[in-house]
Amino acid sequence: MNEDYLQYLWRFQQLGNTQLTTTSGKDVSVLFQGHWNRNAGPDFLEAKLRIGKELWIGSVEIHLRSSDWRRHHHAHDPAYQNVILHVVYEDDEPLVNAAGQEVPTLIVERHLDSDHYNYYCHFVEHHSALACEKNLGEVDEFKRNNWLHRMAIERLERRTERVKALLERYHQDWNAVWWHMLCRSFGFGLNQIAYEQLAMTLNWKWLAKMVGNPQKIGDVLLCHSSWIELDKRLESHQKPRENYQHFQRLHEVTPIAPSNWRRGKMKPANHPRVRLGQLTALIENGWLQWRIASMCEDLDELMKVLDVSITVDRLTLQLEARETARIGRAARERIITNAIIPVVFYFGRLHGDQKLIDRMLDWQDRLKPEDNRIIRMWTQTGWKPRSMLETQGQLHLFEQYCSGKKCLSCLIGITLLNDHKNDPTNTRHL
Repeated sequence: MNEDYLQYLWRFQQLGNTQLTTTSGKDVSVLFQGHWNRNAGPDFLEAKLRIGKELWIGSVEIHLRSSDWRRHHHAHDPAYQNVILHVVYEDDEPLVNAAGQEVPTLIVERHLDSDHYNYYCHFVEHHSALACEKNLGEVDEFKRNNWLHRMAIERLERRTERVKALLERYHQDWNAVWWHMLCRSFGFGLNQIAYEQLAMTLNWKWLAKMVGNPQKIGDVLLCHSSWIELDKRLESHQKPRENYQHFQRLHEVTPIAPSNWRRGKMKPANHPRVRLGQLTALIENGWLQWRIASMCEDLDELMKVLDVSITVDRLTLQLEARETARIGRAARERIITNAIIPVVFYFGRLHGDQKLIDRMLDWQDRLKPEDNRIIRMWTQTGWKPRSMLETQGQLHLFEQYCSGKKCLSCLIGITLLNDHKNDPTNTRHL
């Protein structure tokens, strides 16, 4: 037994048809179970109950045992002074609040449906990464898709927390935030930390002063990233080192640690030296300025603007003066998803610009779906995503809910459990 399941029972009032009574023998009628609170404080707020002949309005706290109240130090926490009912699985000690008054306690063990609990255990004990994989088709497609869109927005909002933190770090400098997010997106999962270190140690204003001299920008990125030391074919190239030494003395910086880079198997197009060349091309084409991302209103036009290249030495596949490789369509879409959309979305939220918010969600819905291990896992269940918005939702659903078996916080898990509860003859198995 766990508190998540007890919270589920109270939240959806799955406590059977027998009369609820407190340990002191008073009848309990639930007029409103309260608002489920996922933050600090009691589990349910503003509940409306009739206990005995009196009407109570306040909070409901749920524990496995009554003694958990003491162990969790609720007795002297002002947030819990308004608790009107303590719902427990086991009553192992009487509960008295800070005022010396007994808090009504309800034992739910006697109201438990063992068949329903066993069905829930199939979810949390299921060996598969997706506990409901065999039952997804039993949940209405409209409901599943609505939940997926909510997951995508929840994922986007979590990403905007990073934007918010960066805005504080860089003292409200949107260009600095944008440079950080843009640079980080070039890690494409494998080397995000290395590119983030690059952004944090290279002030965008320093690079902006070099616009017009792409070779110098490229040499600074090559040396400051330490990639010139990691790529043995660059050992004989002294010119980049000379350019960087001047930059290094001017700004008193040191290259990032080579250990930041992960050098496992990677496609030639994703080689850091090639990506640094593409980043150089974007910098030279004005992408250090936040307004380029924020003012673009058309997704197709943005895709074209990101499709840039520039002639530069050493940062090409051939290690000679040639045009940098163009950023592929899939990579451009990931840059839009991981850098542009979160920053613009947060900017819209911060300034109450609903048009910006809606535009970012529309862009996600128009971008092609991603293809990775987690997405392929969902596809094998028959739930094939149709856009980047839906793959972002599936990634968030898996990472934040499925991997932790938080089925009771997931609309899909709740729907399957409720359906089973309402159909006692149900013989489905996970």
